[in-house]
Order: sequence, then structure tokens, then C-alpha cells
Amino acid sequence: MATRDKHLFLTGASGLLGRAIYKKFITEGWVIYGTAYTRVAEGLHKLDLTDENEVKKAVIQFKPSFLIHCAAQRFPEKVDLDPEGAENININASRYLAQVVDCIQVPMLYISTDYVFDGKSPPYAVDAVPNPLNLYGKTKLNGEEVTLAFGKGNIVLRVPVLYGPVEYVAESAVTVLLNSLLQTDKPCKISNYELRRPSHVDDIADICLQMAMKRLEVFFLD
Repeated sequence: MATRDKHLFLTGASGLLGRAIYKKFITEGWVIYGTAYTRVAEGLHKLDLTDENEVKKAVIQFKPSFLIHCAAQRFPEKVDLDPEGAENININASRYLAQVVDCIQVPMLYISTDYVFDGKSPPYAVDAVPNPLNLYGKTKLNGEEVTLAFGKGNIVLRVPVLYGPVEYVAESAVTVLLNSLLQTDKPCKISNYELRRPSHVDDIADICLQMAMKRLEVFFLD
């Protein structure tokens, strides 16, 4: 692939996974338009993904060859507290992005979650039937659906609980457990029945890069 074709539009670039993807693609020679909203670090662009016009304007002006949508409300308890806000970012923003990449004919990778399943029979195959039990899982499944409803060659990648370099302890569902261990002055409740498969963000970022390269090879041959 020519260097000029390595243009990535990346949402959620300031997040736990987004930072790893940004770093990985940069080291591989990609030009990146990374977006953020509340944590706009150096090199990133502030963008309200719930503003349809602004989203489409930013994507069209940058002219990416690939788009990765990492941004989401990924904390189940926050989704329950603000279902409308979660719907806007997890579903509506995904629709806006899918529609614009369809217009400019480039593929999109949507980062989803294992919360689209009910947890009864993991690990899940690609063709396993989703059955989300909470609102977070339902909004992410809806985001998958709108992503695949538009465009040519869009991809959904379902990832489990993530860990990696954090900016604050509660940023990862793995490192957040440290708070409970440090607060020895009071009892706390911790689940003793969940079986999770944590994945390091660097490994997922590498997978995203491989998927992007492979998808572009196939996409422009179709």
C-alpha cells in the first residue's frame, strides 16, 4: 500500500484502546486524524460525535482510507444512568460514521464488546447469536447493526475487558480493582463468579492494524 493511502480517521483516540491504536498506526507510517472530546491531548482534534454535520464534515475533509470507531460509552453503570447519552454515542454516532464512509467509499472498523452476549457459553464463535443482558450490550449491538447496514466492507471487532497503560486507575476494569485492594479501612463487594478474558490494548491495536491492511487490500480489489 502506498504511504499516501495510509490515512486513518480514529475516534476515541484519547481512550485506553484509542491511544494504543494511535501509537501502533503512527509507528507503521500512517497519517492519523484522531478525535477526542473531553481529553483532547496534543495532536488530537476535538469532535462531538453526536453532531452529525460536524462528523461528516471532519471525515470528508480528512479523506481517510480507513476509519476505526473506538469512541463509546463503555461503562455499563453510566449507560444506565444516562441511556439517551449512551444511545447518542454508541448508536447514533456509529450511524453517522457508517453513512459518511459509505458516501466516500472507505471501510470502517467498529470496536464492539463481548457484552453483546449473555455469558452463558463462552468463548463465542463469529456466528454466535448475540443476546445482551444489559443496556450497554444492547446499545453496542445496535451500533454493530448500523455499522454493517451501510457501506462496503465494514467490520465489527468484539473485544473483551481491556487493560494496559492507564491515565487513571478506574480507566480499566482490571486496574480499577486496585482501588478495592487499597481501601483496607472498609469492606467492599467484589464479584467472585465472573470468568473474563482480559486483552492487552497493544495486542488489540496490532489486530486492528492487520485487519486494516487486509481489508484495504480486498476492498480496493472489489
